[in-house]
Amino acid sequence: MPPARPPALEDVKVQRHLLAPLGDSVSLLGYSLGRSTARPGEAVHLDLYWLANAVSKADLRLRLELLAQDGKVWPLLSSRPLGERYPTTRWRTGDIWRGQYELLLPATLGPGPHRLVVRLEDIVTGREVGSVHLDEVAVLPRERTFVASPKNPLAEEFGRQVRLLGYDVTTGGTEISGNSPAVVAPQRIDVTVYWQAMAEVQTGYTVFVQALDSGGKLVFQHDGVPGLGISPTTGWVAGEVVADTHPLDIPASLPQGDYTIIVGLYDPVSMRRLDLMPGKDFVPLTQLRVSR
Repeated sequence: MPPARPPALEDVKVQRHLLAPLGDSVSLLGYSLGRSTARPGEAVHLDLYWLANAVSKADLRLRLELLAQDGKVWPLLSSRPLGERYPTTRWRTGDIWRGQYELLLPATLGPGPHRLVVRLEDIVTGREVGSVHLDEVAVLPRERTFVASPKNPLAEEFGRQVRLLGYDVTTGGTEISGNSPAVVAPQRIDVTVYWQAMAEVQTGYTVFVQALDSGGKLVFQHDGVPGLGISPTTGWVAGEVVADTHPLDIPASLPQGDYTIIVGLYDPVSMRRLDLMPGKDFVPLTQLRVSR
């Protein structure tokens, strides 16, 4: 079944019109770039608008790359333009298609301008049939650190990808310490967990920090991309340490008692948690004694 067709090109909002031939059978009519600045590990959305000039005898592959100023090429994507189920050999003359692509910037990508390059090649022969340069993406620098000094050290490994080095708990900038630190509801506390990448991480995990009552019931939580959204796991390099703060609002209605703070990671697409070991997918950090 073919993908859904867009309206006529003149009715579609396109940032850049090109009409660039890529071989004899396909032209790139234009494109829309979701963002022009990004950090390593972040995704950039790209729409490409294709025109079938003729029925293609060749099964074509799309390659999307970033070209650095020093000439280094960073591969981003390699696939058929409309996915594996609808090759260019099935396009009909005059067809207009929109391809949508999420381009994940490599974790080790250096800062500076990088030119986005589109290439088409024959899948069978590997011969390039055409290429075109698009706009630049300005890659922002990422400050990295490789040391950590948590007040409460730990050594837990998630999926042989991420190591939990420890945590801090503060309120209003003041450390909360002890085996069962006391807090008064309502109040906001900040839980900072210290992660270390054991290798480059290919999945953009979400971190969850939760409070459980004595029966294991979830009572409040905070989920988010590490670094309050600016340090995705896909941007981490091996050995890097990320201090990841999560604000937790203790509600006024919360009954007095002891609550356990736990932390873990999950894939936001599949919702599957990253395991430490079979049957264990979170680490208990500390117990809070809540009074009112």
